[in-house]
Amino acid sequence: MRESEKLKAGVTSPMQQQDGHQNSEQLYQKEVAKLITDIRQAHCHKNNILDGLETEKSIKDQSELEDIGMSENDFEDLKRRVRMQEASRRYRKRKKATTRSQREEMERLKRQLRQLQYYAEQSGDPEHWQKVANTEKKMQAEQKHIAKIRNLVRAIREAQRDEKKLIRSIGSLIQVYK
Repeated sequence: MRESEKLKAGVTSPMQQQDGHQNSEQLYQKEVAKLITDIRQAHCHKNNILDGLETEKSIKDQSELEDIGMSENDFEDLKRRVRMQEASRRYRKRKKATTRSQREEMERLKRQLRQLQYYAEQSGDPEHWQKVANTEKKMQAEQKHIAKIRNLVRAIREAQRDEKKLIRSIGSLIQVYK
């Protein structure tokens, strides 16, 4: 599948996902910078301050904020907005991670369930195994009985041989004394 087809199909590779994460970070930073710039411009316009360079400076340089005449309340409001955006972003990120981990856990549990169902189908029901165990016990008992019967048959044959020998010896003794 070519890259253009993957993009059309909505398939993203791990590399594209990482790039997407970096892009979202950059986009977020741009949004914060734009918000700061908008607030500064609104403040400058409101107070008739016409210094274009001041609107492009960073929020980290508080001394320059005082130079453009931004009041403490406006600055605190700006900081509060930025904190709220960062908190919202962290919340969305946490929520996304939680959802992803829950989805992965569900997939793992589904695989485990399928595996257990497969083993259950292969092994049959417990009643079947109980019947097999009982049958095995019966077969072992029958094997013991068969062994006893064989021993008895062997003993009978030996007794028959001994009896035949005795009869022959008695017959030969009778013929000798006749």
